[in-house]
Amino acid sequence: MRVWNDNFCYVQRLFDYPAEIRKMIYTTNAIESFNSALRKVTDRKSAFPNEMAVMKILYLRTMDIVRKWTMPYPNWSLIRGKLDLLWGIEWDF
Repeated sequence: MRVWNDNFCYVQRLFDYPAEIRKMIYTTNAIESFNSALRKVTDRKSAFPNEMAVMKILYLRTMDIVRKWTMPYPNWSLIRGKLDLLWGIEWDF
């Protein structure tokens, strides 16, 4: 209970956002999928010759993932409009 009480102020801030933005904040499926794809390329090889080799393989895998990532986020135009109102963000895309 103490942990919950000590951190409730952070949870409470989540409810300041509209429902669509809250769902986007706490939905982690895309993040978990991305992390899983990166883990697959690093787990297959037991050792890398140097840190740059790890960075290169992660970069290349990220480029593959981005190319295949074609599904738009549901209700993105609605969420984008609400973010514009809340934060005054100007989008380039």
